[in-house]
Amino acid sequence: MSIVINKINPRIRIDNAHTPDYPAADWHINPQIPECQDKYLITYNDVLSEMTDADKLIIDNLEIADAKKIKIAEIKQAAQSVILATYPEWKQRNYTGRGMDILAKIVEGGTLTADETADRQQIENMGAWIFSIRSQSDSMEADIESFNNLSTIKAYSIAYNE
Repeated sequence: MSIVINKINPRIRIDNAHTPDYPAADWHINPQIPECQDKYLITYNDVLSEMTDADKLIIDNLEIADAKKIKIAEIKQAAQSVILATYPEWKQRNYTGRGMDILAKIVEGGTLTADETADRQQIENMGAWIFSIRSQSDSMEADIESFNNLSTIKAYSIAYNE
């Protein structure tokens, strides 16, 4: 059994391979493997080699960009989950409708009842709370965008002050 590494994508490595199943045109068979991370392997002139520092930087920057996208999506999802746990969509729609009724009454010069005043306060509290969660989310996303270290991005803890 042998080690085979794909020539197009050297990250594809098969240990204990039955070499007749892997054509030499497409696979390095028992190659001399450079002392580097697999992500920095490249086939150059049909030889398995280590990337140049410039190429490594490109790979690292792509990984960082991907990690940022993933972490920001996680932050947005967490914010949505926090908001919907407290104010499900149906409740937000109901409050929006109730708020429109209250606003119409105010615009028409009417006086709010005690119940309408209490509802208005609840609606304002909901809006302020959701805005607070969104602001925290925006702040975390800005943090992620400012990072240029993969492990820092991956280790970033998502937490909301409710």
